Amino acid sequence: MKFQDRMSKLMDEKKLTAYRISKDTGISTSLLSYWKNGEKLPGAENLEKLADYFGVSVDYLLGKEKPAIQEDDGLTDAERELMELFDKVPEDKQEFVLQQVEAALRLAGLLDE
Repeated sequence: MKFQDRMSKLMDEKKLTAYRISKDTGISTSLLSYWKNGEKLPGAENLEKLADYFGVSVDYLLGKEKPAIQEDDGLTDAERELMELFDKVPEDKQEFVLQQVEAALRLAGLLDE
């Protein structure tokens, strides 16, 4: 996943606007727009700011690692294990896996139609 995809995903997950991030970090909205659109990459200092702001590593922002699943995330051990397994599935196969899991749960009567 590319930097701009990671940044967009984090913004969506946390329901943040470029304006809010700009106010909180001091990074201009125009720079955030360039980065989100894939026109430029942030420098080391701004990567650090963004990583701290989003609570992720610089490597994660750059697409070099998957997000760590934290122990205090409110998930059960089984949910955490399922997420770790799903992280091993290539991105282009994840939708297929989700469909298969949903179908299996419906067959087992564990999901409503």
